[in-house]
Amino acid sequence: MDGQEDAFLYDPCAVAWLILPELVRAQLLHVVIELRGQYTRGMTVCDYRCLTGTESMIDVTDIITPIRQREPPNVNVAIRINSDAFYELLTFTLQLYP
Repeated sequence: MDGQEDAFLYDPCAVAWLILPELVRAQLLHVVIELRGQYTRGMTVCDYRCLTGTESMIDVTDIITPIRQREPPNVNVAIRINSDAFYELLTFTLQLYP
């Protein structure tokens, strides 16, 4: 997959979040689908300007505190998942099927 060693498991992560909400750290953000952008048309765009310090979506640490946002939050966005617990839940569930 594009030279990456890891695979992104978006759907299983979403289901795991429903089963065990404590697996996921989430943040309320303003999210829209960009309809007019030359380079971003059709993309999901999240307003991350409310994140403090030098946090990024790749390395978010501790609790995220909103500091400013132009539009009110409209989506609870998953920021981080406990990957070990997720993998344990996933492998356990897959073993239930013959």
